[in-house]
Amino acid sequence: MAHKTAYITERLRDYNEGPGWPSLKKQFMLEAADEIDRLRMALEAIADGEGDAQEIARRTLERVNP
Repeated sequence: MAHKTAYITERLRDYNEGPGWPSLKKQFMLEAADEIDRLRMALEAIADGEGDAQEIARRTLERVNP
């Protein structure tokens, strides 16, 4: 996650004053929403007792932080 955060921070610096800022902000928001949704689904699955909690957590982490 740290490398992703560093990448996003770098991109924000690059586009903060340029014409790409609105589209970058939208893309960042979409990516964040996707990650939050994945984590929510994993927590719901764990709460419902679906499958092995450790396996669900591992797969979720792989999707969020490849």
